Amino acid sequence: SALLDDPRILVVISLIIAVFIWSVVTLFIRPDTDIPIRNVQVNFDYDSAKYTALGLDIINEPSATVNLRASGDGSVLGTLSSSDYVVYPDYTAVKSAGEATLSLVVKITNSQLENRVTLELAPGEATTVDVVFDTVETKDIPVMVEATDLKMAEGYVLNKTSSSPSSVTVSGPTSEIEQIDKIVAVVEVDEEIDSSQNIPVKLQVLNKEGLEVPLKYATLSSQNAEVQLSVHQLAELPLTVEFINTPPGFDIASLPYALSWETLEVSGPASIISNLTELSVGYFD
Repeated sequence: SALLDDPRILVVISLIIAVFIWSVVTLFIRPDTDIPIRNVQVNFDYDSAKYTALGLDIINEPSATVNLRASGDGSVLGTLSSSDYVVYPDYTAVKSAGEATLSLVVKITNSQLENRVTLELAPGEATTVDVVFDTVETKDIPVMVEATDLKMAEGYVLNKTSSSPSSVTVSGPTSEIEQIDKIVAVVEVDEEIDSSQNIPVKLQVLNKEGLEVPLKYATLSSQNAEVQLSVHQLAELPLTVEFINTPPGFDIASLPYALSWETLEVSGPASIISNLTELSVGYFD
């Protein structure tokens, strides 16, 4: 007929026949079959109440994928989606902090598929995962500046040091944070210093023995700091005495007095010290 001569009609008819044949095969000829499901991500958050109720948390950020084998009603196997099932560790055996090897559980979450489909790990797949648990805490630790080996130029002295940030927040397992005694910013400058300046420094986490603590899981809010060096200029200035309320025409030089120090070494910002020629010890009436 004319309809069968139309290629578009033939395509539609072919699709209908193909769907009909597939339905007959899956429903009647092969009602029980299986298909592979590859690269399924293990969900480490599922059923997490079992360990969070103990005050624990996962600290090693594990990641794993597995392959599954689905079998059952052929009419629904092809419609399976990632929202119909979950693969997760069995946290029943977790009782305290430490590393645990946990069995993987495959669970169908779509109740309409529970009696029609069976899901299991594919042959040869790993059946366990390693997870590390510990109590987790957050602690603010001040940054200590160490600038003991600086070479100051002649006539200059280090006044003070400060750090930005002045403290860092450490977050992670208690077992690691308990090892931390201090966090230091060690300043190292090769050339002589004769002015105030800011120095970028990498922070060091040290224990009571002064050794660096290897942080495997704990994190710092900042890995680096900027240390501000406040540098003062030195000067040795003569001391003077000022007199007030002297009679008119009185010769101040006729007053005998003596000072225990004729000069005094002072330090301060270069902009001020460079303009001073003497220091007054005070005013005498």
